[in-house]
Amino acid sequence: MKNNQVLVRVYYSGLNPLDSRTATDPSVRFLLNYHLPHILGNDFAGEIVATNPNSKFKKGQRVFGLVNYQNIGTFAEFIAVDEKDIALIPDNISYQEAAITPLVSLTAYQALHDLMKLKKGQKIFIEAGAGGVGSVAIILAKRFGAYVATTAGNGSEFVKKLGADKIIDYHKEDFSTLLHNYDAALISKKEDLEKAFKILRPNGNLVTLNGIPTQKTIDQLKITGIKKFLLNIAAFREKHLAKKTHVNFNFLFVQANGQELSKIATLLEKQELKINIAKIYSLDNLVTAMKDLDQHNTHGKIVIQIN
Repeated sequence: MKNNQVLVRVYYSGLNPLDSRTATDPSVRFLLNYHLPHILGNDFAGEIVATNPNSKFKKGQRVFGLVNYQNIGTFAEFIAVDEKDIALIPDNISYQEAAITPLVSLTAYQALHDLMKLKKGQKIFIEAGAGGVGSVAIILAKRFGAYVATTAGNGSEFVKKLGADKIIDYHKEDFSTLLHNYDAALISKKEDLEKAFKILRPNGNLVTLNGIPTQKTIDQLKITGIKKFLLNIAAFREKHLAKKTHVNFNFLFVQANGQELSKIATLLEKQELKINIAKIYSLDNLVTAMKDLDQHNTHGKIVIQIN
């Protein structure tokens, strides 16, 4: 532990597409400067087993969090984590439920609240509403009072229960021909990014979770030199489309944030936010869980049992 950290015994960890991409996608390792072999895992739920003398947390407290991208490794029995990145788990929430919450909920919250500043009465398109981030984004968007359109295949009933107002079957329909003059869009597939510019009004907000980082993200990740130069060149087309359509365009790389996670914890405690657990795998079966994730066989989140 460092002076600003606590030591946590990890009981459960959420499995996310980011984990799979870190293992298989060279562009992610290029962006984040990871070198394999590397312990994966970004979010967790567990029990504090050691603190520093001036810590605001206590030994034995149940906590959950998203670790800073420079400190990933929650697929392990213990992790030292920055205090500012964690929050207490509400008494009525299980470790399993808590473990799958941080990455997806903070991604959705930071996209809709921090970047889009989504307001009551606005219209938002959320791609892949049955997925981890998409399902939370629908719940938060409805809580903000927005009208929600989303794409779904065999998860149509699932997203309907979440509150989606318009459901587009991506097997049969193209969202870019059906939606017009929307205020915001949250895109998870980089191949659909260009289409998303078409559905937004001038000064609308487009946030992508996949693609080439924008300048704000480059600065957040402290990328400099040749990497920064190459990323700016690679992002030329998106910058051009944003300028041409007068759309506010951002790439979101989620940031660990204990204060925002405490707000999420309040929603969990009040049962205003509930993330579906699709399957629970043991750490020994992580490879199988990864394959399941990559095949998009589940509605909701996969949980990895560590201890």
